[in-house]
Amino acid sequence: MDVMTRDEFLNRRGAPNILEDHGGLKYPNGISKAERRRIDRRLAEQWDKLKIRDALSNEYDRLVAAGEIRPPTRKERLERTAAGHPDRADVQAARRILGLS
Repeated sequence: MDVMTRDEFLNRRGAPNILEDHGGLKYPNGISKAERRRIDRRLAEQWDKLKIRDALSNEYDRLVAAGEIRPPTRKERLERTAAGHPDRADVQAARRILGLS
């Protein structure tokens, strides 16, 4: 049984990152028809990315319900975080919670 978070599952399956494309969600005033078409294409691409991520997210839920994948426990997540670079605040916090520092 694999242990992975939803984000790890999505990344392993090659789900597109929707956070990289956040512009063009509304039409600015005074734009040309060509620019409007570019914005429409970009919005259609973002919509497609959302549909792909949603389908993969549903697949993750199905695999968890079937017992093929198990989400990490809180302690496992903290241990993964605590193994990071010691200068990061989240790593320091995880180490304090686990009693490693």
